[in-house]
Amino acid sequence: MKYLVYGNSRIMTGDAIADAVLAYSVVLAQNSTTDLINVPTADAHGVATTVGLLLGPVTTVMTESAPDDELEPEDDAFVAELTRRTNRFTRHANAAKHPDRFDGLAAALEEVLDPTLDVLDAMDRVIELCVRCTSATEAGIVLADRTGSLHVIASTSERSSDAEEAQLGTNEGSCLDCYRTGETIDVPDVSTHASDWPQFVETMHARNLVGTFAEPIRLRRATIGSLCVFATHDQGHDDRDVVFIQLLADAASAALVRQRDHGRLRTLDDQVEDAIAARVTVEQAKGALAHRQNIAIDEAFQLLRSGARSAGRGLRELADDVIHRDERLDGSF
Repeated sequence: MKYLVYGNSRIMTGDAIADAVLAYSVVLAQNSTTDLINVPTADAHGVATTVGLLLGPVTTVMTESAPDDELEPEDDAFVAELTRRTNRFTRHANAAKHPDRFDGLAAALEEVLDPTLDVLDAMDRVIELCVRCTSATEAGIVLADRTGSLHVIASTSERSSDAEEAQLGTNEGSCLDCYRTGETIDVPDVSTHASDWPQFVETMHARNLVGTFAEPIRLRRATIGSLCVFATHDQGHDDRDVVFIQLLADAASAALVRQRDHGRLRTLDDQVEDAIAARVTVEQAKGALAHRQNIAIDEAFQLLRSGARSAGRGLRELADDVIHRDERLDGSF
């Protein structure tokens, strides 16, 4: 359950509904337009009802955790419609910003291949490019350790992290199949694979994700992991998206080699183990920051990512400061 905080009012609703409203309010503000929506909720007696919200550039909407309730409002049709409206704006924005998605690719890859970057930061740049320059909504990277076990190394949000962790926990899903076969996995609508990935499909639907595309990360003839993207639509990815994702999967591999050549770590196994340790530090920092500043875990994660970039620092370095120096990311300690 979550509260939608709107001016001086608080509206209790379901998690998926609140997240969809928040995402839609952001794109409306970014596009300087307004829309009136009717948010599913419940009255004081627990009876289902709706509350009208006018969203727009001058509207401030936030979410807060609310007490769990067995009668949590759910409305899949409302969430799907709001997601459709959000994606419409997102696609238009991407088309305007990237008339040719390959413009600036060389500069972006140069940043990914910076040999001074920490493994975690190099992988984070890869997935950020995935979302920024393709129709993917979320992205993540898993890499195999020396025993062949996969680990989540990078994710664009808690939602993508949940989708990846669900695959590793249930031993099913696109990134697993991609790693095992060394082949591209392209599934515009995971519902078509419900018999193969029942639990993964359930997790995807719970996170309002529809499609997935996984590209192997290779080194010589070996598959060492996968770059997995997720979408809130079932339209799949066009040829430009696919080529871009393939290039970024190769860039992830190249970044690892470039770092090793720079003398940071001697073997791929060392790099993966180092990235796993760094990821644990980031997870701890997310929890500490969320508790310290009374914010959601995903908001804490995004603060870490944006804070590291804006300050020119590594994710691991900033996460360590959050844990050991009580840094709040707002200039106070």
